[in-house]
Amino acid sequence: MASAYAQDDVGLFDHTVHITPGVKFLDAYTISSDAIGIYYPIGGTVANNQHFVSPTLGINYAPLPGFSVYASWGRNIKFPNIGAYYSNIAETNAAGQYVVVPVSIKPEYVTDYELGTRYRHAGFLGSVDAYREYFTNTFVNVTNPTTALSTTTNGGRSRYQGIELTLEQHFGHILVGRWLGYANYSYNQAVFTSSFHSTYAGQVSAGQPLANVPKNMVNVGLGWRLGGIDARIGAKYVGPQYVNQQFAGVPGGLKIPGYTVTNIGLFDTIPLHEVDVKSVKLALNIDNVFNHHYVVAATSNSDYYGNPYLSVFEGMPFSVYGSATLTF
Repeated sequence: MASAYAQDDVGLFDHTVHITPGVKFLDAYTISSDAIGIYYPIGGTVANNQHFVSPTLGINYAPLPGFSVYASWGRNIKFPNIGAYYSNIAETNAAGQYVVVPVSIKPEYVTDYELGTRYRHAGFLGSVDAYREYFTNTFVNVTNPTTALSTTTNGGRSRYQGIELTLEQHFGHILVGRWLGYANYSYNQAVFTSSFHSTYAGQVSAGQPLANVPKNMVNVGLGWRLGGIDARIGAKYVGPQYVNQQFAGVPGGLKIPGYTVTNIGLFDTIPLHEVDVKSVKLALNIDNVFNHHYVVAATSNSDYYGNPYLSVFEGMPFSVYGSATLTF
């Protein structure tokens, strides 16, 4: 893979307006060469070369000190990973013969729009933005339940859109040490915008949600600093999200529930002046303070009788771990 990138920064109206056009050239050559083995009754090689010119444009307007409004637009590409090439070796033709067929999967393209504003004053930082992303040739990962071979296919168009809000306040020195608080919230809606047929899942309709995209996420926290000592406590909420069917690679009707996790971190940097080691940084992390049981990822399947169930990946329980980092 190779890329070349160029960007300019154009200042106008006494630098209250900044325009940043950019362009990137991307080139990828992918090859899969496989021998006869467990998955392949014949050997073969498939390869292709793909490239794309990615333009971007950003505009930032700062009419007042600390306050700005910005907008951006861009086009980008995601090349198929190597798994997308596996199924082309040892396909079966109409005569029942094993053959190697040319690569037909297309890259995934995205067009992104974003509009937002930022404000910074006297220890306060706030920002809010809205975005919309249009995908074409959306990648869908499917698995053959007989051979257990996973491949990537194209699944039509999709759209991600939402808002993001960030708040941060430095309170300065209060009683002992310096304090800060922060909070951020994001809302994201991800849906297919075209209908298509998915292997093992059948028809997928426009408006159907994508998997592994929680609509709501919230982070809140409090920080404290005294000399070289830092302490942080933060809570993260991740809302419910649809999960993919195990073999089809697209969502069914099952979700994993939302969850909240609280973490604490303590850090201390100790300078050392009389030895070769300049400093030592000590860290103590306490994750999932309240030992909350939660699921971070899952796939859905059905048993012999057609009853749906989830195969889940559980989150970490209450955990304590530390580290020491030496700087020479």
